[in-house]
Amino acid sequence: MTEPQPVHVCRLTPANPNAVKDLANKEVELQKKKMVRTEDDAKANKARVDANLRTQESQRARGQAIALTQDSQIVFYTTNPQGERVAMNDAARLAERQRLDYWIRENCQNTPSN
Repeated sequence: MTEPQPVHVCRLTPANPNAVKDLANKEVELQKKKMVRTEDDAKANKARVDANLRTQESQRARGQAIALTQDSQIVFYTTNPQGERVAMNDAARLAERQRLDYWIRENCQNTPSN
């Protein structure tokens, strides 16, 4: 009878014993970078939306200010403290124009005009 041949067991040792740990750390870093990029994109999108809204509000205010000054024959209405609709007289138009001018100075400095 022949003697059984010994079985050779080959153990593979990784070139880098910390490879699994390094891979996990790289994955965490990638997740963090992705999260930061997503947050930055959201901030940029919000800033863009806010800028568009500011531009629209500024254009609307400028248009109202121009309308209040251009034609005194156009009747503008406002509401009184009781909530009733009343026509604006010249003094009320002037006061509204001054209020709009102040709002435009404070809020429309970096927005394009009409």
